[in-house]
Amino acid sequence: MNTKFFIRIPALCLLIAISPLMGAKTSEPLTNITLIEKLEDEEAWVQALSIWISESQDGDVVESWGALKPSLSVEIQRIDHKVGIFSSQTGASGLEQVAQELKEIDAKIEKFCTLHGDSLAQQTKKFFERQNYLFGVSYDRNPTARLAKWALFGQGLFRLNSFWQEGGRDVTRTKETIADTLGQLQLADHWGLQSILIVNLKPLPKGPLDFVFTQDLVPEIRPSFWGYNYNSARLRNELQGAYREWGEATADTSNIAVYQMNNEPFWSTSPNPILGYDPMTIGGDPAVWRQMAEDRYPTREAWLKAFPDRSAKARNKSLLKGKSVESFFDWASLSEAEFDSAGIRGLTFIEFLQERYGSLEKLNLTWYGEEEQSRWYTQWGDVFPPMPDASNESGSNTAKIDASSFDVPAQWIGDLSELPSPAREDVPAWVDWAEFWAWSINDFLVENQNALKSGGAKSPITTNAITGHCINNYLFNAVDTGLVAWATSENLDALGIDFYAMDFLQAYMGLMRGAAGGRDFFIHETSYQDELAGQYVAMYCFVYGAKGCAFWLRGGDHDVPARGSLKMLELSRALDDYDLQFNSKPYSDGIAYWYSLDTLYLSDALAGSPEAYLREVQVATGALTRAQRHYDVYADRQLNTGVPAHVKVLFAPGVIAVDDATLCKVRDWVELGGSLLISSDFARSDRYGRSRPANDLAWLKKNPRVQYFDAQALRSLRNTMANKSEGWPYNWSWESVPTVVSEIDAKLSTSAPKQLRYLNVQGDLSPSQAGMRISEDAAYVFVDPWAKDITIELSGVYESVEELFSKSVPVMKISNGVTRVKITKGPAVLKFERVAE
Repeated sequence: MNTKFFIRIPALCLLIAISPLMGAKTSEPLTNITLIEKLEDEEAWVQALSIWISESQDGDVVESWGALKPSLSVEIQRIDHKVGIFSSQTGASGLEQVAQELKEIDAKIEKFCTLHGDSLAQQTKKFFERQNYLFGVSYDRNPTARLAKWALFGQGLFRLNSFWQEGGRDVTRTKETIADTLGQLQLADHWGLQSILIVNLKPLPKGPLDFVFTQDLVPEIRPSFWGYNYNSARLRNELQGAYREWGEATADTSNIAVYQMNNEPFWSTSPNPILGYDPMTIGGDPAVWRQMAEDRYPTREAWLKAFPDRSAKARNKSLLKGKSVESFFDWASLSEAEFDSAGIRGLTFIEFLQERYGSLEKLNLTWYGEEEQSRWYTQWGDVFPPMPDASNESGSNTAKIDASSFDVPAQWIGDLSELPSPAREDVPAWVDWAEFWAWSINDFLVENQNALKSGGAKSPITTNAITGHCINNYLFNAVDTGLVAWATSENLDALGIDFYAMDFLQAYMGLMRGAAGGRDFFIHETSYQDELAGQYVAMYCFVYGAKGCAFWLRGGDHDVPARGSLKMLELSRALDDYDLQFNSKPYSDGIAYWYSLDTLYLSDALAGSPEAYLREVQVATGALTRAQRHYDVYADRQLNTGVPAHVKVLFAPGVIAVDDATLCKVRDWVELGGSLLISSDFARSDRYGRSRPANDLAWLKKNPRVQYFDAQALRSLRNTMANKSEGWPYNWSWESVPTVVSEIDAKLSTSAPKQLRYLNVQGDLSPSQAGMRISEDAAYVFVDPWAKDITIELSGVYESVEELFSKSVPVMKISNGVTRVKITKGPAVLKFERVAE
């Protein structure tokens, strides 16, 4: 460890006091319900400690617990009986007496844990060292009082946010923040906990180049946790200097699972206005911007008057430290607006276009065609992104948005009175403009990653620049199109995502796994409704390939009490299998879901939101989940380099826009034996929305390996799906398999037969979440916590089976090359040992 930042923590601090009631005293009023909850907390602690101590090799700990546990159990039973006969009429004195008795139990458990803290910590540390996948809590504040609880309830991963530590809000106090953070990481390491470490830095703006401008050509603070212009050289230098400090200080810190660079550095979280209309982002001649601004605003005063009102934007307002945006612009007039190129660094829109098209002539032909040569650019410096169509009447685009699709909190949605989209003739340019947003973010992130590494950081580096809205619609472009995994994560060590729509868990994990291409990926934030849902999310994130998962729970202090943590402890111990942890990988049926970025961008350009395409993604991935299919997700930009070797069939619902090169690659793949399942409007246009000649698609009808599904029936099924469930039932869990889902499943089976089925007592597909990981020696079949009375049918003959939650041996029957096991109730993890050759 770098001694420059090393903090020696007294042994007394390592034997930190552990409060079974989460290390935090609450001032909630005493009621029968709150007393029952506190009682359940104590019961949970007794159960958790009993599990650890049953495996302890420390005689003193075993003896001490053997003496304490019986008396605790008696006291808990007595209080349970007392609380059980309380009524709504029970007086305050009666409630306070029980509360006092619970505090006494709490104190005894805390004393035991403090006395034997070293021994317990040695156990938890050895346990977590055996795990390749960890899960836990995404926590903002100082976690010191909670570390022991997380460890003893099997939660070996936590997110630590430097922004909330000592001095964390002031980049000039970086050394102080580092010292405080290192002290907490050292305490966490005592218990064996790994961290997602957010290095969260917020330099302050000092001049015009630090701001991003809107479609109205006025400065704005980006609605995001990174509020400023990505291409400000001064801000990049200041930020990266601090990153190098962090890299040097944490280089030898062993319990950083992954670095998270800042929090949610999104392009925007607002539907309107669109950002990036400034010389720093575009990279063109500043004279072009000045002329456009002068044409719109006759005076500097008129320009200043158009500045957005930030009075209601607390997050953005706080970034200015009380100063007004106007105070950063001392131009006497717009004609004197200066944008010094020396202060600009980063990928610009023009550089992005030069890389894509090579020549200005090719750009002109693509955007405007031969018929609009009057609009052709004569020099790169004149190129400017398309503006939203000013002729649109207010609300003209809202008719295209189905309000029932809202699956985010209402306070996040903002102004939807008009969703900005370009004039029809500007659609090709807008497609490139919308794609550029994610690449701009990526350029910023990669340079920051390099700074952190140059300081000495050894752990993988990523951020949560991918959010859970590239499947479950956020309704507006800057989030849906600006945060796709395939762009924002390019050249980062690892991937990270925030997602809160559990209905699409399998789809998001498939998306992340496909985009990662072998890199680790982490769930930085997710949530759940109840403890069974939490167990489900943590379990299936692992099933589908995540390296770690952290829960950011809504309300309160974002932690979960002991009574809600036992299910997590059960899961962590069920997954404690070396072969499962280190040798297994997610299983695939050989089905690849085609996620069409071309269609995403085109949908946004045509409607101001990619909602139309995302609804197709939602129902189609839901159908695959209900059909108990194990599938991968690949974007068209991946398919353009070739379909992965293990893929047997490409499933492409809603893919109406396809780049010419990608279409050729897929055609070659089909002609070599691959299968394609599509709708009748597949590839009807190129990526810019221009209709494709029928002759270019004639091969689809001629090849028997191209099949069609009923797209309209599938779209209609979307209307039966609820939005944003955080607990069972999820929106894909139709009790009976819908006809269109059965038809799709049957067509997939012609190329990719199903290897695993979960059957109900009637012998039909149960609405259970399918999941399997495989290694050379075993197949691991996962059963969700809500499953009841199901039969697992697994193709192949296996030597034995063990259920890892209960450590029991279920009855296994084999016939006709299929292995069957009955499960009365989930959750379960079945380890099928392969027959030795």
